[in-house]
Amino acid sequence: MPMRWKNSATQYGMGGRVLHWLSVALLVTMIVTALPFEEMEASPEKMELIHRHASYGLVFLLVMGIRVYWRRTNVNPVLSYDIRNWQKFCAVNLHRLIYVVVISQALTGIASLVSGGAAIPFFDVFEIPRLSDRHEGLYDLFTETHHFISVIIYPLFALHITAAIYHQIFGVRDD
Repeated sequence: MPMRWKNSATQYGMGGRVLHWLSVALLVTMIVTALPFEEMEASPEKMELIHRHASYGLVFLLVMGIRVYWRRTNVNPVLSYDIRNWQKFCAVNLHRLIYVVVISQALTGIASLVSGGAAIPFFDVFEIPRLSDRHEGLYDLFTETHHFISVIIYPLFALHITAAIYHQIFGVRDD
């Protein structure tokens, strides 16, 4: 039987799976583009990398907005899984926490650019013009928060991946 586009009561649909893996690919791309930042001196090359990172961040924010809408308008198959109630509770709330954290990450990145007095680039297609002059205090706050959230993301993803693997191996409870 072909996979449905929308979720069923027991299985994620193709739409949810595409959105999930698209956001994973964007996150990995943003991580890869951000890794060299710390080591680089201020230069046109570093600004180009930051602009590319920000562009992927804008796409990611759009995809996450679509994912939030998707989750609000589709049934959640996790609720049908034959797992313990505390596991369902943890799974649903871990997903929610990941959504909050990654969306906050994207928003603080945008806020960092805006408060830094920079334009917000979108690849080489267009640029959202500079919205304000540099505000040092806000820029520092948003930049530090953006960095702090990036550190929080890794253990959340590790927990999510571990739980997904556990579910694939031991998915059905035996009590």
